[in-house]
Amino acid sequence: ELCPFPAEQLYKIIKSFKNSQNFIWSQEEHQNMGAWTFVQSRFRNLLGCQ
Repeated sequence: ELCPFPAEQLYKIIKSFKNSQNFIWSQEEHQNMGAWTFVQSRFRNLLGCQ
């Protein structure tokens, strides 16, 4: 479920992968039809990326 965005849960999961430097988003839908357009900025804020 993406709304409300589960930022705290995702942060805990991501931080549990201490040796990982890269994460990959994968979806079956076309780029403009899937959830990526909704979560992209939220993931970047969560991870401190630009």
